[in-house]
Amino acid sequence: MNVITSPYATKLRYVLDILLLIIFITASFDTVLNIKITGFSIRVCTLVMLIFSAIVLGLSLLKYQKTDIRFLGFGSFLIWFAFLFIFIPNSLLITRGIGYMVWLCIFFSFIVALSQYIRDVIHFQKILIAYINCFTLIGGLGLMQWALTIAGLDMNIQYHFKSGIPRVHGFSYEPSYFSTYLFVPWVFQFFLYFSGHQELKRKVFNRTALLILTPVICLSFSRMVLLLMIIVLIVKMFSLIRAALIKGKILQRDLGFLKMMAACFSGVLMIVAFNFKKFTTIFEGLPVFSRYSHSATIRIGDFLNTWHVFIKSPLVGYSLGGVAPAIARSKGYIHISQDLVKNTEGMCIFLEVLAASGIIGFIFFMAFMLKFIRSTKLLQRLTKGKSVSDISSWISVHHLLVTAWLFQLLLLCLNQNILRNYVWIHMAIINLSFFILKKRAADHAHSTAA
Repeated sequence: MNVITSPYATKLRYVLDILLLIIFITASFDTVLNIKITGFSIRVCTLVMLIFSAIVLGLSLLKYQKTDIRFLGFGSFLIWFAFLFIFIPNSLLITRGIGYMVWLCIFFSFIVALSQYIRDVIHFQKILIAYINCFTLIGGLGLMQWALTIAGLDMNIQYHFKSGIPRVHGFSYEPSYFSTYLFVPWVFQFFLYFSGHQELKRKVFNRTALLILTPVICLSFSRMVLLLMIIVLIVKMFSLIRAALIKGKILQRDLGFLKMMAACFSGVLMIVAFNFKKFTTIFEGLPVFSRYSHSATIRIGDFLNTWHVFIKSPLVGYSLGGVAPAIARSKGYIHISQDLVKNTEGMCIFLEVLAASGIIGFIFFMAFMLKFIRSTKLLQRLTKGKSVSDISSWISVHHLLVTAWLFQLLLLCLNQNILRNYVWIHMAIINLSFFILKKRAADHAHSTAA
């Protein structure tokens, strides 16, 4: 038995792995399996994260396992956290300010607990594969939800196009939330498709996943997600054409992708030429085609409201739970409640964090985030000039995880609340990947030296 994981008996490891599976599956759940307490909605995913962390960290505290905090940017995170904690009294709704800090503590504990629990490469690979496949499962359920709704069954879809066709939103509040959640695995699977990781492709059902995730994202129809998807496709297409012209040859895989892109482009041109009205349905949700209010106007207003409360107090923040109450107060509301501030949320997670942390606190937040962004380069430095092909291969997988996360953050620049379960779960996976590969590189160096 592996010495590192020996404190966890087989049955306990089975339970903990099941808890992780539940966390991964329910990461996007907003409308089901929630517990309502005094205006707060406690998601089942968050609750299971708390249980998982309590078991793992509890065992560590009982001295069954060496306790060490493996957390990228730990120092910067602690200072940022301290600023948020100090600013809780500025939250107006103190219970909301405390609640958001508890929420952040749960995410922090989960990241630490996950890296404490999983210590070997084999276990990490199993968990990573399960994590990626859970996205495909949820995407498949979303596709099934859409098909059954078309068939006439009530599948609790709340949003529709002008034509009456349902917009998929799975178990999320709205389609844009669902698209943001699914865009992470789409980016990962898309770039994985062009890589040489044949075994990983097979285990995460690479092509099948793309065939499921792509139509689901299109049916949820988030304009920002679709725009980024098109940009990724076009950039990749031109990069392949350029590479083919330089080398004078092209891989069969790349040729297949270019043929598919050519077919899609030709199809769009035919629709535009022969049925312009059908083509315009693609843009439903924009002001001239939508039967509900245009979200861009609302988002711009929310962005400006967030900016205004920051300008009023640039150094002393409101803490994460205090931004929405501050916006409500700036709008003239006197009696501020938890139900009221749900309609005065901010916009752009980075601007919200800036307003919550103040300028100085925000600097440490960005230092914390940059540690994740630069994690691939840190790993590459550890293996530079060394013959560790297996580690180098997994570093490229790590890079795909970081790339997918960056696209997610880009989307959240047009959304509120950085405390989303799937954002921090993905950060936990990146953090785990970093320390697993770092240890693997160190072990390889020791064995080589010996």
